[in-house]
Amino acid sequence: MKIMKSTKKIIRLFIFIFIFTFLTSCSTVSMNINRDGSGEATILIAKQYQDENGNSVNVTKDDVDNKLNDIVLAAEVCSGQEDRVKIKKVKELDDHYEATLSFMRIQYLSQGNVGGDLGIYSYKKSKDFIMELDSVSTIIDSWYIGAYKNYTKLNDGATNSMIYKFDNQKFGNEDAAIIPTLVAENKKLSEEETINLFSDDGLLANDSRGQIFTFFLADFEGLESITFNFKGEIKVYGSKNVENVTKNSITIKPITQKASIISSSDQSVVKKDVNCFVGYVYFTLQPNYVLIGFLSTLGGALAILIFIGIYKGTFKKAIHSKKMKLIVNNFDLYLMLLPAVVMLFIFSYIPMGGIIIAFKNYRVNDGILHSEWTSMFGFKNFYDLFTNPLSDFGKLMLNTFILAFWKFIFGFLIAITLAVLFNYLKNGLFKNVVQTVSYFPYFISWVVISTLSYVLLATDGGTINKILEVFGKEPINFYSSPQYWRLILTSSAMWKTAGYSTIVYLAAMAGIDRSLYEAAKIDGAGGFRQFLHVTLPGLLPAFGIQVVFSLGNLVRDDFDQIYTMIRGSAMLRDTTDTIGMIVYENIGNANNYSGVAAMSMIQSLIALILVVISNTILKKKTGEGAY
Repeated sequence: MKIMKSTKKIIRLFIFIFIFTFLTSCSTVSMNINRDGSGEATILIAKQYQDENGNSVNVTKDDVDNKLNDIVLAAEVCSGQEDRVKIKKVKELDDHYEATLSFMRIQYLSQGNVGGDLGIYSYKKSKDFIMELDSVSTIIDSWYIGAYKNYTKLNDGATNSMIYKFDNQKFGNEDAAIIPTLVAENKKLSEEETINLFSDDGLLANDSRGQIFTFFLADFEGLESITFNFKGEIKVYGSKNVENVTKNSITIKPITQKASIISSSDQSVVKKDVNCFVGYVYFTLQPNYVLIGFLSTLGGALAILIFIGIYKGTFKKAIHSKKMKLIVNNFDLYLMLLPAVVMLFIFSYIPMGGIIIAFKNYRVNDGILHSEWTSMFGFKNFYDLFTNPLSDFGKLMLNTFILAFWKFIFGFLIAITLAVLFNYLKNGLFKNVVQTVSYFPYFISWVVISTLSYVLLATDGGTINKILEVFGKEPINFYSSPQYWRLILTSSAMWKTAGYSTIVYLAAMAGIDRSLYEAAKIDGAGGFRQFLHVTLPGLLPAFGIQVVFSLGNLVRDDFDQIYTMIRGSAMLRDTTDTIGMIVYENIGNANNYSGVAAMSMIQSLIALILVVISNTILKKKTGEGAY
């Protein structure tokens, strides 16, 4: 029975390979690779070919479309990202089909040792490649001189992955997959020369414009050749069955390698000869003429503007202007302001440049500037926020807005009420004591407040639950009941900030002319009418400015309050999950920096819009605004 089961598994595997062969028969690939590793691949697939039995087989347009979709799916699964490979067009010609695929950086088409139908590639500066070679040489097992072991292939999703275990290749053997060749002299390198080439002080490590491109593609049956086109001059290549080498392109034909194929689904093993494309290309990048042209144009335009400014006397007028005289006359004051301006520029404006990662597939190793742009003209991260159910952006925004809105409304009401009550207190000593006591909570950290809250809200021994027990009520487990936490967070924020918030309104009331109150008394106005007709109008300018700044916080949250008070309870996330919480949770997740940056950018843009609109309305109503 075991023999029968093993036989069936092997038969199924060969049937799969035969189908795969049928869909990829008699094809060639040409890859154009840009300076950053992105590019296009043109695939030519014959309309008719001979199978193993000599029968003529026709390939239809549907066969081609299905195979291309499988390639895109496998690239998505391997890289963990959509849109890394896209089908641009498929043309039907006289004797073959021509399909064009675009791909983002080829080095990210696979993850780890999973290659999919498009293989495993590396594309990096030669000095970086040498550093990596030194640090992980025991893992890669000197493949650059022909010795390699394992390769995992993923055909469609996670169901048909297979592990290829190759026989170790030795340098110089006829069966070796890699033969290093120096292009300029058409000279095959010895093992010692190859090792020297890859050493820390060799040619590859010292070339500042040198690039290394490595490729490994196995068991793509029917693929006759691959042509790689680079933006640079090829110096050295390591591969076998090289058909054509020009200044910036190389064509590789497959070689046959013996391998044991292990199916990951049922662990069946098949030994067979596998067609492989394996090797590396070292080339020197050409100058970036587009960047040179842009910088030259920019420099020329700047020189022209300076010449025009000198010719028309613009600089002379600026030096003798009233503003410049004002700066010179108050030089000491501007000098005192300079440190604050420098700090603001360093810590507030320069970091704003990092928001560019919201439009990129940010990777820590590539850095902000060298990470690749996303698809959809850089707006893929924003699109995912609104369309991907896993992002849950709608719930995050709703929770953030509700919490901020409650604090906005009750914050103003309580702060103004307290300020008015303080203002009407007659006993000076009592007034000062009450005011001072109301300021104290503002200086208590949220960590301390969260501990005090736990004393009140704890299920066992909490003050509130003890009171409920006195009245015969069941205790409430607040830390597993999300419906209470909007009220809890709002009330605790009010308790902490209400007293301190009265300072602005007390200062505004202190600036109201006392003769207005005396005139109101002469006219018979009581305390309430004095408040309506004198105090309230006097508070409007300060109130309006506070509203402008507070509206900008309607889409922001007090992360430190929420994080410390919910004490990590996952059961409270329905009402306490906010944008600030998600940003914090993803600090250690480098793969999601771009998505979180996009989320924060939308939050900031909404806040900016609210501030601008409210300030415009305030200017129209009162004649002056916050800015």
